[in-house]
Amino acid sequence: MTARPRRDDNPGQGRPGVVGRVEPVDRIPPPGGARPAQPVPVQAPAPPRTPPDATAPAADPAPPPRRPVPPVAPTLRCAGRFPSAVTALRCVGELTSTGAEHAAAVHRDGDAWWVVAEGRLDLWRSIAGFTGGRGHVEVGGWLVPDRGFGAAPAAHTPGAVELATLRQVPLLDLVHAAGLVPARPAPQREAAVLTPPPVAPTLIRRALDLGVAVTHRNVRLTPLFEADLPGAAVRPDADGGEVVVELRLRAQSDTLPAALLIAASRQPLTLVCRSAGEGGRLLVQRGLATPVDDDRLAAALGDGDRVLADAAFGCRRLTPLTGFTDSTATVRLAKDFRLRAVPGHSASEATSGTTVETVTKIGLAPVATHGRRVDAALLDDGDLPNIALLLQGHPLADVAFVVVGERGGRHLLAAPGGLLQDLGIGEPLAAVGPGPLYLPLGRRLTPHVPASARHRLFGADAEHAVVFFGDGEALRFPLAARRPVWTLWLGDPPKVLPAVPAATGTALAAMQGEQEPAAAPRPTRRPWPVQRQSAAASADPDQWRAEAHTAELAGDLVRAAELYQRHHEPLRAAHLFERAAREAEQHPMARRRRR
Repeated sequence: MTARPRRDDNPGQGRPGVVGRVEPVDRIPPPGGARPAQPVPVQAPAPPRTPPDATAPAADPAPPPRRPVPPVAPTLRCAGRFPSAVTALRCVGELTSTGAEHAAAVHRDGDAWWVVAEGRLDLWRSIAGFTGGRGHVEVGGWLVPDRGFGAAPAAHTPGAVELATLRQVPLLDLVHAAGLVPARPAPQREAAVLTPPPVAPTLIRRALDLGVAVTHRNVRLTPLFEADLPGAAVRPDADGGEVVVELRLRAQSDTLPAALLIAASRQPLTLVCRSAGEGGRLLVQRGLATPVDDDRLAAALGDGDRVLADAAFGCRRLTPLTGFTDSTATVRLAKDFRLRAVPGHSASEATSGTTVETVTKIGLAPVATHGRRVDAALLDDGDLPNIALLLQGHPLADVAFVVVGERGGRHLLAAPGGLLQDLGIGEPLAAVGPGPLYLPLGRRLTPHVPASARHRLFGADAEHAVVFFGDGEALRFPLAARRPVWTLWLGDPPKVLPAVPAATGTALAAMQGEQEPAAAPRPTRRPWPVQRQSAAASADPDQWRAEAHTAELAGDLVRAAELYQRHHEPLRAAHLFERAAREAEQHPMARRRRR
């Protein structure tokens, strides 16, 4: 075994070029090996403690040390020199967030752009460097180049530019020179459409058909720049502008359909924009963008409505001529539309035809009917005998009713809560509300008509049911003339005669009382428990059915559904709950609460 070399206490000792551990002189032992005795320091006795005086006030604690406050940069008149209009406009956009945009001024010096504003030097250095400009500081009317750090220049240096030699220009000139660049269209919840009056009804129809809220107003467009006048698509009129229709499209939920915006932009002389700024006063063409954020640019431009678009349409100054109006008010059923009464009833039940010029004609469009149940049926004279064959012994015979017109007319077969099945005769109908408003099954209104507009246009209420065909005609049935459906096959009730004359019955009862002995009292028995009827349910079926039907006609579908559910008719209750949910889905406030 090889012995390990012994480690020395001082490995560097005796080796050239290696320095060992150096100890203080007082710690080096003498040659004899004994260390000298070190004197032990004697601690001085502590002074005696004096008991605090209870009457003496306690000393205030020392305040914590204050942090040094950094010096505030001085406010100076600063400027930036930019090689292009794009970088200068970006600088103006950055200044917007600092609140200094109202003091900013734009100047020109050949091909260079200058932005002059008052502000803190440190913030100005950051903005000018970020946007690609060279910072300057005004000293005695001269714009002196800034080093970008340290103190501000205090004297005239080489390279300074006299401020008076620069030509001040409006901010709109900077926007015009910067121009617009292509940008990917982002999803929008609101859009503005500028279109000629003949094209507006088509766009309103498409938007309402997709469930989009539409408002409109008349505006006048005038050129924003003189260069836009010769090649502009919109020609000025005698007053120096063109009157067009501005449509504001708002999504009821999520965002606007992209297909709608693309189709609108393909219409002649139509511009689709996104709005920015307070009140949407700046309109920028969809698919284009400015070098700065839209909201910042709108704040920098200040008051006034403006439109920024490509060379085909031109940039415009927008002047409102009227206020915004709900576009659903422009929807009419049709020109010379007549809501006629059912033959056989009073002609005063019908309303007169409208003479208002139509803007958008309401029609019917196909729609999927999977899972939809039948609410009513429209019959003719040939269907009445078949109803007797179908419904004799059917549960519907107890609840269904019919409004019969004269011969050659039409008849309405319905039931509280709906028929719930296709009988195979007549034309099946579906209730769309509000109230008893029916459409042919598999059809819907086009364009989309809100519930308030349907109530105003068709007039369906608790006293009248309306069936709309979509060909400029509708039938109005007075519900006061309804009668049970079983009256179609059952004639007048037979005359009921008493089997025993009243006098004979009285004499027989008296004779029976005289012959029978008095009955012995029976022992008291414990009565059987009687099942109590729920207080919420009505004992008279006709009473609660009439109450449910009244609630259904009044539009309170939830109340009617609860009555059917309480009286153990879940199918009708489920159908009414489904109708209530479908109508609530079309209401904008319901969509807003859902989000």
